[in-house]
Amino acid sequence: MINKKRLLIILTISIFIFLVIFLGFYLYKKNQEKIIYSSEELKILKKEFTKFSNYKLIEYYNISKKSDLTACKERRDTDDCVISVAFIKNNSDYCHLLLTDEENEFKCLNQFLKRNSNNELFRCKTLEGDKYFNCLLEVYSFYDNKDKCLTLIDDYSIATCNQMFYYQEIYEKYDRNLCQSLVDEKIKAYCLKNILPKNDNINPVSTLTEKIKEEAIIDTDKDGLSDSDEIATYKTYPNNPDTDGDGYSDGEEVKNGFNPLGQGKLIQ
Repeated sequence: MINKKRLLIILTISIFIFLVIFLGFYLYKKNQEKIIYSSEELKILKKEFTKFSNYKLIEYYNISKKSDLTACKERRDTDDCVISVAFIKNNSDYCHLLLTDEENEFKCLNQFLKRNSNNELFRCKTLEGDKYFNCLLEVYSFYDNKDKCLTLIDDYSIATCNQMFYYQEIYEKYDRNLCQSLVDEKIKAYCLKNILPKNDNINPVSTLTEKIKEEAIIDTDKDGLSDSDEIATYKTYPNNPDTDGDGYSDGEEVKNGFNPLGQGKLIQ
């Protein structure tokens, strides 16, 4: 009889402990969801990165409140952490820091662009001529082909991206007539300006070569790096002489072997 009573007590205590643990876990999950859905950034992040648990998202959110990415560097999931923090802080500069995988760097930059493409393109629309096209190159600097334009979410951003790549195809063919097929009026004007009419006295190949040489030495922000090198090689901004805002020009940092996008040495 005593054994039965003892067994009943043990069973009751076990059930009680189980219920307390279950209730604690339930309340913990509810609290996590409350934190997630109280932040617009975390709600979007949860939608974009479905593989991330609520626990991880909250950790990334807490890291984003700090001034640097040291906490991400010390984690095994460094890339996921950096991508999330960059998204929460809405700062694409973080995408160039610590990420070792090109695919993840693209993912990070693309999340930023998907979120900010309208604002970025509005900034470009206020410019004319070379400055307008250079601004578009800056916005889409990490796209190496027009297929990636389809990863954007709004029609205007996709169309502008496609027009930019289409101009580059026209320029490679050096066919002025094709400029008329461009829908973006500013890109069309830029195309007509840069592709000269056919002339028996002008060698198109020679003209194209000279034009490429000219573009190679254009330095809009006067930082010592050509616009083409800033966009294609160093991923810096051709309209900003100090991309990372550390007080040293991009050209100075490259010349002295430092990273113009942030801390550390330049790695090419």
